[in-house]
Amino acid sequence: MQELIENQENNHIVAANEIGKATKEQINYWKRTNPLVYEFSVELDDNTHYCYLTEPPFDKFAVVAQKAKTDETAAALLLINTCWLGGDEAFKNRIKLITGLAGKIGVLTESKQAQVKKL
Repeated sequence: MQELIENQENNHIVAANEIGKATKEQINYWKRTNPLVYEFSVELDDNTHYCYLTEPPFDKFAVVAQKAKTDETAAALLLINTCWLGGDEAFKNRIKLITGLAGKIGVLTESKQAQVKKL
């Protein structure tokens, strides 16, 4: 799929490829078996690369959390592979895409605060 974007520096329109962009049907299919589906995108070389992830199972999250203590990039790659639903496979091996995703991937593992009420 292609879309036109404006290049701010040169004030002209250029074509940008959307690589790995899922269809609505594909996203709905993933949602049938995964309660949360996240779309991530990274702009690189006049292209927009997409990947789709879901939250990790608890046992895999513990492994990722342990790995993050010593190597954040390896932990991000492990999380990508664990939570992968689809998209541009380059997210699994291109460092610019992995590091671009690493800053936002925490949404998959962010904790929520429980409420306590004395009865």
